[in-house]
Amino acid sequence: MPTNLRNRRKFLKSASALTGAIIGSGMASASADNKGRSPIKSNSIGVSTYSYWGFRRKEFRPIEKCLDIAADQGFDGVEILQVQMEDFSPPYLQKIKKHAFLNGLALMGLSTHQDFVDPDSYKRRHNVEQTIFYIRQAADLGIPTIRINTGRWNT
Repeated sequence: MPTNLRNRRKFLKSASALTGAIIGSGMASASADNKGRSPIKSNSIGVSTYSYWGFRRKEFRPIEKCLDIAADQGFDGVEILQVQMEDFSPPYLQKIKKHAFLNGLALMGLSTHQDFVDPDSYKRRHNVEQTIFYIRQAADLGIPTIRINTGRWNT
């Protein structure tokens, strides 16, 4: 069993015991201080594969390796840098989804780069078509958000 899964299970077991102790002692009743609003939820923390791929080291390049590192570092989710994708075929996308799932990671975003400010109308149209393609990729990966970085230097 991978180390990160063992650590997560150990954490969940400890958290369950702690939750039971808190509830048993009556400390979980924070709703009075919350003035009738829903309980405060913690934020999940994610990272982009860009954070690992950007170093341009060969061992960090594959998305799968980035997912492994993100899981080992305790992140909840990962945003995939689209230019890092090696393939766009359904089997490759399923491989990425499975790898994230087995690491306990949500695929939370897809980061893309387009140039909607180029003076050439053909290039702008091409970027619109690329964006539609990326939205479909995100949907196939089960990713709920897409971050579109628009514009390029010197345009």
